[in-house]
Amino acid sequence: EERVAGVLLERVTTYEEGCALFKFLHGHLKHVLKVFALDCYCSEHILVQQDLSKAYHSLASLSSSPDDVCKMHKRRIDLLEPLARQLNPAAFDAQLKELWYEAAEAYRDMFDIKVAQVDAAVKTLPAHKLQALADGAIAGYRRFLALFLPVPNDPETPDKNAPQGLSDPPLRRWYLLARFALARVLSKRPGGDIQERRALLGEALEEYKRIVAFAKTHPFKADDAVAFDQELSICEEMVALLPAKITRLHT
Repeated sequence: EERVAGVLLERVTTYEEGCALFKFLHGHLKHVLKVFALDCYCSEHILVQQDLSKAYHSLASLSSSPDDVCKMHKRRIDLLEPLARQLNPAAFDAQLKELWYEAAEAYRDMFDIKVAQVDAAVKTLPAHKLQALADGAIAGYRRFLALFLPVPNDPETPDKNAPQGLSDPPLRRWYLLARFALARVLSKRPGGDIQERRALLGEALEEYKRIVAFAKTHPFKADDAVAFDQELSICEEMVALLPAKITRLHT
């Protein structure tokens, strides 16, 4: 069933139209949040918060201002991250995966925008602000990935580091995309010094290696609705290139 926030992206073509529709949606969704309070209607409250985040995301896609886009992503984070921290993984596993992944994506989008602005000399930002955005994305992706690990002390899963429940191709691709995004952010995060930069690249390299190993032991079939071929090719390339880059930093 299509939820109401989705109409922003599907039926609106200009930022001005989007703003008008967003104000309408925002007011109604805020009212619904009061009706479906978290302590009484937890599942419904989560859905409405996600709808609010999707409304901001849809409006951001219509904006030509990088700074305004970042502000909207920040509001998404402010909606999603505190909510995710309050939920019990045993009861809200599926919802937590969505919340942490979406929060991580919002952090990553902000990070990419700010890095592009610095690289283009559009603005100057202190390294710690870029680091904070990267760290938010890294933490979100890792919280997402941790939700696929087996329950501690489960005798039926002797390998505590092996992800579970990934037989469904779309779910497996989602998991791999999170690992791929995590590796990418690790490789781009500014380091305080050469040693920290080498450590970050080393972590990124290990992530790329994990992706390649997992993708080869859990391949997608030709008739699957999704694939991971392009991303896997990039991962293999990074596994080949990063060791030399790390060595050059050492020298």
